[in-house]
Amino acid sequence: MNMKIKNITEEEYNHFFHKWLY
Repeated sequence: MNMKIKNITEEEYNHFFHKWLY
């Protein structure tokens, strides 16, 4: 879980997570 998660905001992180989850 450390591929593209380096310096992103909570919003971006949420979107990224949602995209991965769904």
